Amino acid sequence: MLIHYAYIKPRSQFGKQCIFEKTDSIVEENILPSPKLMQDYILRSRCHRDVQKSEQFSLHEMQTITTATKESGMLHLEGGWPREINVKDEEAVLRFRRRVEKDDNWAPRMRKLIDVSRLGISAVKYVPTVRSIYASPLKILMLSIRFAM
Repeated sequence: MLIHYAYIKPRSQFGKQCIFEKTDSIVEENILPSPKLMQDYILRSRCHRDVQKSEQFSLHEMQTITTATKESGMLHLEGGWPREINVKDEEAVLRFRRRVEKDDNWAPRMRKLIDVSRLGISAVKYVPTVRSIYASPLKILMLSIRFAM
């Protein structure tokens, strides 16, 4: 069990900030010094005073469990084209798609394909849930086969 403390360094310990600019000097207002006001002024260095730091009254302790994550993706390419169709030629691909879509069997075949793909997608979502419930690999296999039917 590790406890981490963050030690925050106050701004006054960093020193003076360096600002580099190439500009001409511009006089916006000319205020003449008053000797009476100079006698009342007490020179204090900002390096010896806390200017930008207020007291911190909270203590942050956090203990979290690190989880391993993995990002993965899938590269989907169109495939299954006949040899006489050049995939890079958009007009030939468009003509072939129109010809296939005009076929009478196209819509029923697509319905069957969609049903099978939906079943596969739901089975992929279902198997990890079953794995977490049942420990036996044989039961997982039997349930996934029964679900796929």
